[in-house]
Amino acid sequence: MELFKTLGISLAIGLLIGFERSWSEKSSPKMHIAGLRTFALVGLLGGLSATISYEFTPWFLIVTLIAISVILFLLYNRDSEQNRYYGMTTIVALYVTFCLGILSVMGEALLAVGLAVLTGTLLGMKGRVKLWLENLDHSELFSVYKLLIISVVLLPLLPDENFGPWNVINLYEIWWLVVLITSISFVGYFAIKIKGTRIGILLTAFFGGLASSTVTTLNFSKIGSQNKHIHSLLTAGVIVSSATMFPRVILEVVVVHYPLAYSLIFPMLSMSLISYLLAYYFWKRKEKNTTKESIPLKNPFELLPALKFGILLTLILVLGKVFKMQFGDTGIYVLSFLSGISDVDAITLTLARMTRAGEITSNVATMAVVIAALTNTLVKALLVIFIARGFMGKSIAIAFSIIIATGVIAAILM
Repeated sequence: MELFKTLGISLAIGLLIGFERSWSEKSSPKMHIAGLRTFALVGLLGGLSATISYEFTPWFLIVTLIAISVILFLLYNRDSEQNRYYGMTTIVALYVTFCLGILSVMGEALLAVGLAVLTGTLLGMKGRVKLWLENLDHSELFSVYKLLIISVVLLPLLPDENFGPWNVINLYEIWWLVVLITSISFVGYFAIKIKGTRIGILLTAFFGGLASSTVTTLNFSKIGSQNKHIHSLLTAGVIVSSATMFPRVILEVVVVHYPLAYSLIFPMLSMSLISYLLAYYFWKRKEKNTTKESIPLKNPFELLPALKFGILLTLILVLGKVFKMQFGDTGIYVLSFLSGISDVDAITLTLARMTRAGEITSNVATMAVVIAALTNTLVKALLVIFIARGFMGKSIAIAFSIIIATGVIAAILM
């Protein structure tokens, strides 16, 4: 019965992948090379080959694989001569199905099914992947490889040990935090590039907030200064972008020192919740309005900004130690206020690291992160007030006052 179950899983894997292939190729019947039944049988064949090879001779599996390869080669060669070019996707999918059928009878049925689901999903994303690639230019694609260089290649080479003033500098940890922030920015940037602004300015604002809520606020303010008729919509966008900062802070803390996140959840989610409610209010005022304005984001990765952030992070780490030694907890709060004027990420990561090292308590770190977030929120409000002015400036002044008041009350009640 156990063997029957695992072979059934091999058959089901073939059916799962074959269903997607049959569906995608039904619009081009002349380009049909393998359908639902073929994939199902190939999956079952993989399971049977592994079973027979294990019970009798390992050569059976090798011979079966060679036979499949020869058959596929002959079919591909015949149809290529008739100008019926399929590409390699379906052929590779058949090999994957065969291998997953083998894997399912080797005690890894759950892994095999999971990989089959991922394979089917990837195969079904052909149109979307093509559209995504069409929306990306060479510099953006190259940026992906640069991010991989600094994370996969450079990061492991850095020494994971403390040195410098008061032993607070650790190149490995600092650069790892740079990679973390850059990766979050990548998610926001490419989400905007892939989805565009047509699906709604709120979604654009959310993803823009992942990349940089301050930059998104600045861009929306500039658009608002020239488009008074969409001030309500832009106001909602600014609030959503700013609201995204609060869960982003929690995410950063979870990665660096997750126990600190427990004390941050209440104030951060309180401000985030009230922000989204306010955004919904302004969104409903102009529910049917749309805009074709694009969000001018910079290239998602450049080495110089990454280095600048690394230097800023190192400076704040050193200053955090100095302020703590000279002024105690008050010094940490002052540093958080000054840092929040321009950036929340650097001080958040620094405080999480200091808490993990036992240099400050969770209560001090929580209050300091809230101070930085409130300061940054105030700065963004001032940007809108002085750039966009009008209804948008007044609305943001009221909305952000409510958000700041919520943060202050939540901090007091912690």
